[in-house]
Amino acid sequence: MRRAPFLLSFLALTACGNSSEPASTAGDASVDSGTTDGGRDARYVSDGRPIYPEIVCGTGPWATYELQTIGQTIGELSKEQPMLPINVSMSACPEVKGVTDGEGYAILKLPIGKPNSLRFDAAGWLPTRWHELTPEAWSSEPTFTIMATDSAKELPGFAADKGVILVDIAASSAGTCFSNDGVAITVKDHPEAVVTYHAASSPFAPVKDATGTTPSGLVSIAGLATGTKVTLVGTKKDCEVVPYATPGTILVEAGVVSRTQMMVRQPLPSCGPGPWVLLGGATTTRETTGMTGTAIPDVDISFSACPGVSVKTDSAGKWQAWVGANMPAARRFQKDGFFVTNLSEQGWPQDYEKLDLAIRNTTTWSPLMPGVDTTHGYVLVGISAPKTGDCIGPEGVTITVKDHPDAKVLYMDGEPPKAVTGTVTTKRGLAYISGLKPGELLPGQITGAREGCTYSLDGSVDTGKARLEAGALTIVSLYSHKAP
Repeated sequence: MRRAPFLLSFLALTACGNSSEPASTAGDASVDSGTTDGGRDARYVSDGRPIYPEIVCGTGPWATYELQTIGQTIGELSKEQPMLPINVSMSACPEVKGVTDGEGYAILKLPIGKPNSLRFDAAGWLPTRWHELTPEAWSSEPTFTIMATDSAKELPGFAADKGVILVDIAASSAGTCFSNDGVAITVKDHPEAVVTYHAASSPFAPVKDATGTTPSGLVSIAGLATGTKVTLVGTKKDCEVVPYATPGTILVEAGVVSRTQMMVRQPLPSCGPGPWVLLGGATTTRETTGMTGTAIPDVDISFSACPGVSVKTDSAGKWQAWVGANMPAARRFQKDGFFVTNLSEQGWPQDYEKLDLAIRNTTTWSPLMPGVDTTHGYVLVGISAPKTGDCIGPEGVTITVKDHPDAKVLYMDGEPPKAVTGTVTTKRGLAYISGLKPGELLPGQITGAREGCTYSLDGSVDTGKARLEAGALTIVSLYSHKAP
């Protein structure tokens, strides 16, 4: 199978999923963030100076990316790669004329939240325009391609005065829709568009009379007037076809190959812009013995980043949803008769379907949660300790709460958890915090310390933020760091 050069690649996942009481053995969160003083990414600077030419669009804040433009023929990477300066222009900043170094590298600084389309021009290569995307502070680093000249012969309708759109369609790596063939593409509001589907193997030639994609997932579109900005629509039985980028619109230009990518995936609720990861898990009752109990159907799960988007658990207590890769979002679980449960804000870099959660029946658990009431937020804190290094073990940690003068920390042990007389965590690594005013819980407001170690809410996939809700339970982890 060919490997399509997709716009965004996912980072390796190093985190574990949530349970209703945070584990005390998650990975050490003390890894350096990779940034220098002043917020400059250490990958992009040396001695405070940029390693590569900077191409800056507009005013900040920016999403900063390392650009390496990769050479592509239709359907695969080019045997020759562009080892020369490449001219870069951007729709959001037409006045900026950027140029890479002699090996095609540059630092892109794109305004966060502003749709932008990048065009690449280089001697001996076809001018290539990418779809509109909206950079975010959390988005993965993009990889763009520039089209080799020999691509033109396999693109019907392409000419010096006529543009063409080249589409890569890939199937999701998770869910139920694993195949990118059989996808029909139309251009919204443009019946004059001529859609061509390409063969499954090199040279990826046009397939006569085809009505859908082959396993190459390659589609070219001609017949559109230059200067036209279009949106593509994809359909496939029992699946959905969505653009990788937001808004994903495509500009047609004379003598330019306009590039875009789409994804075949299982129809599910979707939160945030693409690309997406598939998140899922099972929801059960939390028993007083500490064990998980029976599956709970019809639990409503919503996402802080996407008001109005929610998913319900099925008869087996399971749920799935597409969520923007690395996008910070907190999940909220609600079911009559159970505590509303808020989890830490997290950004997931890849698919993860073991986000199991055991929620607490209000009748059973209210007497066992000292200080819980209907007017304040209530937090369950677990110490996330590494298995090696200087901060092994969850015991001996003193927890401090800032900006909440009425907060009371109770250190717990046993099953069901009961308050202990000490002022540090036991080997259970668990504490309840009552009396918290509702609102947003921010990094630094709950911290921990023991000799040689500090603890914070940010670590692994957790951003350090959470939601405090009146009468609800919020579950967070404190991640260990070696003290300076």
